[in-house]
Amino acid sequence: MREAKITIKTKDDFNETEIILYGESWTEGDTQFLVYVDKSQEDKTNKTVIAFDDNSLSYQKYGKYNMELNFEINNKLNFPLETEYGTMAVELSTKKLVIERTEKGANIDIDYTLIFSETQGVNYSINIEFKYVLSKEMI
Repeated sequence: MREAKITIKTKDDFNETEIILYGESWTEGDTQFLVYVDKSQEDKTNKTVIAFDDNSLSYQKYGKYNMELNFEINNKLNFPLETEYGTMAVELSTKKLVIERTEKGANIDIDYTLIFSETQGVNYSINIEFKYVLSKEMI
């Protein structure tokens, strides 16, 4: 297990955000894992687990609401999504998934569309970059 500096940039049809935080990464077989903890806007703690190989990525968030998004190029996935308003039917369509791994970390680009309860879809982009750091760099 190695410590990592993680930069996550998200963009949708309405907003853009960037966060920088620290977590841990390790590899099991062909799958690499990235885990971090952050606080939501309501000051609730969330744990995120990202597992990926060269062709797919699973993004799991645990906190007030649990969520799992599975990305695989040209793949559509239907799943229930818990929200403060109740459970919604969601379709996820992955348009782009590029995963570049190096000895120093990884860079991941994902473009996808979420369609909520058969309404018009919202387009999203996520860039996840992480680099391994020495423990003293985290202070």
